[in-house]
Amino acid sequence: MIDIFGWWAFDPDTIALNNKVTGERVRFVARMTGEFAPAEGEWLQFQYEHDGLSYPVLVEVAEIEYFYNSHTRDTKRGFGWQLDHIRSAELWEKEQPSHNLNPTYGVWRRVDDCLTDALRFWPKNTSAGRLPDRFLVSGGWLNRTWSAFWERVYLPITEDLNRSFAEFDDTNPQKKWLFPLDERSHAEWIFHNDIGEKPEAGKYEGTLHSSFWINFLSFGDSQSRQRILIKDKHGEIIPGEFTYIYPLGTSISGIHGETIYMESIDELSVLAFQSGPTVKGYDYLPWSKQTLDFFYADKDITATLHAQNHRWKSPSNWSVDNITSYETRHPNWPDKYWNEPNEKSRIIRIPALEMWRRTDPKIRDAFLHWQGTELRHDDWLDSYGLPEVSWLAMEGNFLAGIWFKESSYYARRTEQPTLLSKNNYVIVFI
Repeated sequence: MIDIFGWWAFDPDTIALNNKVTGERVRFVARMTGEFAPAEGEWLQFQYEHDGLSYPVLVEVAEIEYFYNSHTRDTKRGFGWQLDHIRSAELWEKEQPSHNLNPTYGVWRRVDDCLTDALRFWPKNTSAGRLPDRFLVSGGWLNRTWSAFWERVYLPITEDLNRSFAEFDDTNPQKKWLFPLDERSHAEWIFHNDIGEKPEAGKYEGTLHSSFWINFLSFGDSQSRQRILIKDKHGEIIPGEFTYIYPLGTSISGIHGETIYMESIDELSVLAFQSGPTVKGYDYLPWSKQTLDFFYADKDITATLHAQNHRWKSPSNWSVDNITSYETRHPNWPDKYWNEPNEKSRIIRIPALEMWRRTDPKIRDAFLHWQGTELRHDDWLDSYGLPEVSWLAMEGNFLAGIWFKESSYYARRTEQPTLLSKNNYVIVFI
């Protein structure tokens, strides 16, 4: 077994990447062309294997042209791998006896979480052939629907990254967390653009409610908070320590009819616009730090999300920072359950792997279905607005079990599935 990076090790005898923490394995099966391929062009077949689950993964390989600078739109020619979830599911349906039309959300998440990580660390000089300049993923579960009309793009792992994190700590039990196979998809997000008329000055002063127009948003009130004892990672109560939480039944004020927001159809999750950078309040910050703030809540946590787009007309490219700081809504979670210990810095928070895996796709799905609005606050910086999302960068991700604040992947909805071989040198959006 040859250590590659983080929790990945390569077995040259079986041509497989093995996760040293979870026991998952990604094995290379064959190169596929002609009558053996699932579609025209050249393909690779891998196999996901873990604890009785064996799932085929089909990857198309082709020459591509891609934007390497999102601002100048300059392009390069290179090589791409595209994991095709739709064709992989069709092959899986033929191989397994239940004859499901597509994998359940839990099965798909288990495979997708593993493959989007493992294939970026696939070693050189194997029978899988040339490694990609861009790794694409086509189709899968999106906003509670099995869909072929969306894609993601992941950048290659650089040598600098490998040198920065030569050692991997596998003692944290949360590293072993995997999505339950029987878990259902999060509820569908619905866009709401019903803020009504601009309120009179002072109308909301001294109340729990707020307004899109006064650039603020609140959640609950201090009287609705519940005092609970703090537990450690093992679930043991810490004597003399306590905190306050907003229980699951707490209503969210300052949203309905007052701001632009996404709400899940079961009304348990919300992504609502909170505030934007203004000339008066944000002119001392560098451009890269000026953000639009959103309020996020689900059944477990509440948090503030930071997003950017630098354009107020639709559609626009957005970037969103994944959650690191949060407040709990669930009385059974131990203190700091959703954070990993950070020995190097007490200030910088590192999200637990489970929190990232649960919140990242929900946030991504919400923004990809954000329909946009031309409404703006009078005091915002001129370049900021709330347009429809063209493509979305999700910043802050785990790679091989290690949190990287600077790591991003990109997602967008498409009008049709992308088959790389349909058009040589297909332009990839980032």
